[in-house]
Amino acid sequence: MVEKLYKLRKSQRDLKILEKSRLLIQISDIEDKIDEIENEINTVSVDKFGMMSDFMVLQIHKNHLRDLEENLFHEKLDLNDLVENVEDEIKYLQQEKEKYSYLVDLQVQEKMQKMIKTDEEFADEYMQSKYHKARIC
Repeated sequence: MVEKLYKLRKSQRDLKILEKSRLLIQISDIEDKIDEIENEINTVSVDKFGMMSDFMVLQIHKNHLRDLEENLFHEKLDLNDLVENVEDEIKYLQQEKEKYSYLVDLQVQEKMQKMIKTDEEFADEYMQSKYHKARIC
């Protein structure tokens, strides 16, 4: 029973680690998108001899990009919060796994001690039977 709990906690921890790596990849993708947007904001321009409306369109476009950047930044913050929560769960599951691992080790030691004790009893009985046979003869 304890061994099953140990394996369960271990598999749950492994799944949380995978989830954390997936979230970190999403965060990295969002950071790349933010960098692309910042680069586009800094490099977008209009023709030198364009009409005045081109500047208005440019400003609208830049504002839209800034809004996108802000939304991505908030999404990144949310994902960072999720990563922290997953890390806490991983720590908890690791502690549980270690606790069950300790219990499994104790059970194995108890089984080994029982086997050693049983072997000693058989050896004692064998020696006593040899002693009695030698004494009788």
